[in-house]
Amino acid sequence: MYATDPIRKLLDEYPEKSGAHRWHQPKGDGDTRPIAVPDKELREWLRKMNKALSKKFSAWPEFMHGGIKKRSYVSYARPHVGKACVVTIDIKKCFDSITQHEIATALKRHLNFDDETSARLAELLCFNGRLPQGFPTSNYLCNIYLLGPLVELHGRLKANGVQLSNYVDDLALSGNKLIADEIVNEVAVALSRAKLKMNKAKVSVMAASQPQVICGLLVNKRLSLTRSLKLELLSDIASGRMSDSSAEGWVAHLHSIDPTFALKFYAYAVKKGVLKGTEATQQAAR
Repeated sequence: MYATDPIRKLLDEYPEKSGAHRWHQPKGDGDTRPIAVPDKELREWLRKMNKALSKKFSAWPEFMHGGIKKRSYVSYARPHVGKACVVTIDIKKCFDSITQHEIATALKRHLNFDDETSARLAELLCFNGRLPQGFPTSNYLCNIYLLGPLVELHGRLKANGVQLSNYVDDLALSGNKLIADEIVNEVAVALSRAKLKMNKAKVSVMAASQPQVICGLLVNKRLSLTRSLKLELLSDIASGRMSDSSAEGWVAHLHSIDPTFALKFYAYAVKKGVLKGTEATQQAAR
C-alpha cells in the first residue's frame, strides 16, 4: 500500500541525519525575519514532498495566489485595478504564529490524512514546533492553514461588493463603495478566529486619488510596475536571489504589463545565467 503512496513513501525516506539552522534575515524596516535554512539533503526531500502534496491537493480558490502554480504577484494585484479604494494588510508574524498542531489539523481536514500521517507530516515540515519561513513546503502549508478562514471571509466580503485576494501572508481588498475601517475590522476579527493578527503598522488604505500600490504594482487605472519594483527585480537577478523558475514566471507576466521592461529583464537574466536563451523564453518575453 505504502509503495504506491508517494507521500507515505517519502515519509519512509526522510533523511534522519539531515537538519536545519535558523538565522535572522534583515528587513528593509530595520526589523529581522526568522528564516529556517535546511541543509542540502533536507531541502531536496522537502522539494519532493512539496510536489507530492501539490498533487494531493491543488483545488485552490481563485483569490489565493502565493506559492501556487501559474499565479503570481501579478494575478494577486490584477483584481484590484481601477477600484475607488484599495486596502493592503499584512498578517503579523504569520508563519511563526502557526503551530505544528494546527498544521496537522489542517492537513487532516483538507487532505484527508489520518491522524498518524497528519501528525508525522506536521512534525517533519515544522521547525521548533512552528511553521518555518525558508522550507520549500511552507507556502503550501500556510495556504492550507489559511484556506478555511479566507474562504469564509471572501464569501462575506464578496456579498458586499468587496474583492479579496491573498499572497500567502499578504491580503489585498478593494471596492468602489468600500468603508475602510469596517473592512479592516472584519479582517481583524477573521484573523483572530484563526489565532492570527494583522500588522497594524502595515495596514495601507489607498484612494483612487493617490498611488495604489500592491507588491510594487500600481493598480490605479491599469497594471504597471513601480520603479522600485523594477530595480528590485534586476537586483534579485544580479545577486542570485531569484531562481530560474521565478525568473521564468516574471517573464511570462511582464510582457502583458510592460513589454519594454520584459525584454530588458529577460536579456539581463540570460546575461547573468539565471535563464537560458531558449525559444520558449524569448517568445514569453515578447
